[in-house]
Amino acid sequence: MRRVKKSLFSLWSMLGLTSCGLLPLPTPQADNPPTFPELAPSQPISEPAAFRPDMECGGQFTQEQRMYLELVHKMVEQGQFYGALANLNQLEKSATASPQTIYLRAEALRGSGQLDAAERQYRLLLDGCMAGYGLHGLGLLATETGQLSQAEDYLARACHERPVDANAHNDLGMVLLLQGRHQEARREFMTAMELDRANHLPVENLIVLMLIEKQDMLARQFAAERGLNDQDMERLAMRAQQLNTPSQR
Repeated sequence: MRRVKKSLFSLWSMLGLTSCGLLPLPTPQADNPPTFPELAPSQPISEPAAFRPDMECGGQFTQEQRMYLELVHKMVEQGQFYGALANLNQLEKSATASPQTIYLRAEALRGSGQLDAAERQYRLLLDGCMAGYGLHGLGLLATETGQLSQAEDYLARACHERPVDANAHNDLGMVLLLQGRHQEARREFMTAMELDRANHLPVENLIVLMLIEKQDMLARQFAAERGLNDQDMERLAMRAQQLNTPSQR
């Protein structure tokens, strides 16, 4: 789901949120060029996965209720948060609240800026089968309000609950980057990249990290291998500059 708010969208975009330690990436040398995980340079970003409630908590839904869940999930993915909330209200006329509807409501509330209400919904998930989702959401809320230590704790716990969730690793990496912990952030971005090779966010975040570390040549090589163009690099350079400004940290 959408992963921090200056306006709700501009800060998420700036931060690149939506993740066995690795050694720092080497400075490129003629006889020892760096290597990266192999990804197709022009690999497209995948469409959002369908929301399958029975795979998460064994929920029992009628066909009509399942269609509502799919609709709400798609609307949240597309940023139609108010419409998603309206459809959840319609769904809950015929189905009691479930972990799946609570999670989607929390996401829609967070996306529409209703942060206190979103936090209450995420907390309802912490003792159940979707605890990892609740922890991830709380981590994003804490990041948004500048509580980086709390955000790190929530996101690390989310990664423990859902160790193959690329988005959680990516978001944890960004929180670590905001704290100046570059090697740990790099590890999370690399983990996210290898878990979801169609996800562009950890790729871009790793390039931003390289630019912050003044590894411009390495960043451009890495970007070229991923099919990023000059316009992409200008955008990422601006993000690196913003994140490297003391007031943003």
